[in-house]
Amino acid sequence: MDSLPFGIEGYRLIKASKKDRMYVIECVEETLLPSVSSNEREMSELWINSTLERVDHLMDVDDGNESFILKSGYEKVGFIWMSHGVDQFTTDPVGYLNGIFVRKDLRRNGIGTELMKSAYKWCSLYGYITITLNVGVPNIDAMAFYNNMGFKPQSVVMNKTFR
Repeated sequence: MDSLPFGIEGYRLIKASKKDRMYVIECVEETLLPSVSSNEREMSELWINSTLERVDHLMDVDDGNESFILKSGYEKVGFIWMSHGVDQFTTDPVGYLNGIFVRKDLRRNGIGTELMKSAYKWCSLYGYITITLNVGVPNIDAMAFYNNMGFKPQSVVMNKTFR
């Protein structure tokens, strides 16, 4: 699919191409750091590059991953990254939101809500009735956004560093 509908005049949501990969990687990096603990953030030089390399690799894999760039004129101002997933408990097929990003100076203007509506549209086009995502608990802004959009926790991932 080459584009998705977007409900705010002056913006368009188009499929990312290889020339957009650095923008997508920058967006993913900007969304990752607020989503990890302060300890993990302080040690990000140990893990961020391998994570971003994985993102770069996924853009080359044709397994249903689709990224869309939000543009205002010729300027890139956001993105969503969707893929096909499976519910971890029911094994039902779901749409999976790998990432969503809106440029900081444009936040709180309804753009994120419209991006999410576009993600729902993507899911509907593939017959999904559920959309799933992960968000880091430290990212309180994202948590509040998802709660306002009607998302509810399904499970909690817990970890412990023990070195």
